Amino acid sequence: MLLTARNYATGEPIEIELDAAALTALAEHVAQTRRPMTRGQFAAHLGTSLRSVERWLSAGLPRIKPDGLVLIEPEPAMEWLRARTEGRVA
Repeated sequence: MLLTARNYATGEPIEIELDAAALTALAEHVAQTRRPMTRGQFAAHLGTSLRSVERWLSAGLPRIKPDGLVLIEPEPAMEWLRARTEGRVA
């Protein structure tokens, strides 16, 4: 899976390729936080851009909408990301 992040020193966007083991470790880390997150919180938690999260939401990333606010539950979201990565042809 390709994640987009920012270089803290320069602010330039960088792309990070995660293999299955790294994605699993990331999923375990995110799953420790079980409360729903905003799009920005989820992006920060993954170390990726808000734009990436927005693209994933457009592609079907699971979300809940209490009172119209879009929130992301970490476990279903990471399962969705993992399934997309496993389905990708190498």
